Amino acid sequence: MIPSTGWSLLDNVIIRNGTLYIVTEDPSSFLDPYHMFSTGAPMLSDPASWAAKDPTSKEIRIVTPAEALRIIGPHASRLEGVTFLCNDNPQFVSHYYHFVAEILFGLWRTYSVLDLNIQADGNTTLAAPRRFLFPRVKKLEFDDYSGLSSLIPQTIFPTMSFEFSDTWADRSQTDRPFIFDRVVIADRVSAEHAPEWNGLYKYVAPAFTLPGSPGPLWWSPVRRALLQFLGKFRAMESPTASTVPVITYISRQDWNRRMLHPDDHKVLVKALGDLHRNHGYEVNIVNVEELSEREQLSLAVRTTVMLGVHGNGLTHAVWMDPRRKPVLMEFFAQDGFSTDYEYPMRQLGIEYYGWWGNKYFGHRELPSVYMGGGFQGNNIRIDGMAVAAKIVEHIQSSETS
Repeated sequence: MIPSTGWSLLDNVIIRNGTLYIVTEDPSSFLDPYHMFSTGAPMLSDPASWAAKDPTSKEIRIVTPAEALRIIGPHASRLEGVTFLCNDNPQFVSHYYHFVAEILFGLWRTYSVLDLNIQADGNTTLAAPRRFLFPRVKKLEFDDYSGLSSLIPQTIFPTMSFEFSDTWADRSQTDRPFIFDRVVIADRVSAEHAPEWNGLYKYVAPAFTLPGSPGPLWWSPVRRALLQFLGKFRAMESPTASTVPVITYISRQDWNRRMLHPDDHKVLVKALGDLHRNHGYEVNIVNVEELSEREQLSLAVRTTVMLGVHGNGLTHAVWMDPRRKPVLMEFFAQDGFSTDYEYPMRQLGIEYYGWWGNKYFGHRELPSVYMGGGFQGNNIRIDGMAVAAKIVEHIQSSETS
């Protein structure tokens, strides 16, 4: 067993009638089930809802081999290979950011402890997961509006199957035990009990207390698989094949929520255009909803500077190549801040700057999380000239370091 609160890697897990049985000679060596698995109840804040999330013996039991034989019996059906099990409810699963930068991010990070020597080109000894299991989610509840949550795992793990709550219920009704060879479990409710949750409010944070390959190498097999799907694997082998910096501004000006002040948007667009004219940088100003999923991903993997107002489109930053010294610049309303995108960048070795008007802050001087006030407003101020100057500074510094 490899445990971290909310994230667990377990071998030979038995599931019968919807209950997880963890078999061990020493039950005291395991985390309390409270830190591993929950009922999957919705994430509401009232005391009754919190109590409804805590696991009972119906959800998970830790038993000795003798108890297992008595409870389960001598026969079981084995499900071979690695299973990714996400115990979240639909509240967060059907969202590109939560699915990729939290759920998939944490599951792969937990699984990657089995190979501490992953290479920069993505070579690994880890076998691709065989199935992705969502016990609390129906198939229709999984598909997000962007189409990316369902596309990404199918492209990076093409032989993996998806199983949802109907499959979980069907297995439960057979009254037959099933042995899962290896299970990597993500449980959002349990993760909130971890000390790493405090201040960061990041579901995935406990997974990064586990050992892993140095720096961002743990993620490189996932990025490699995406590049292979996009037909851009050469970029994984030769990250400097294209030396022209690629700047991608993800605009939210048509979203009616979290938008720049119209005048500031115009100034920013002009300043970025000047970077193309004066420095030869490739500049892309995009509304991601106007691009296909493949076009979005193809642009993201080439991007070296990504910028925009806090929003789902910035999730694409996880596909940038750390070896090209990329940066994410995220715009907030004054005093607003969220670690949603800063935290993944930190774990991928990607530079990050949050912006308030003409002021910016990086990984080492983060403000407190605050999503009140004008955080969701449509007149967020940004100094486009200052942003453009910082982009030039970052690119020139990267080229000389």
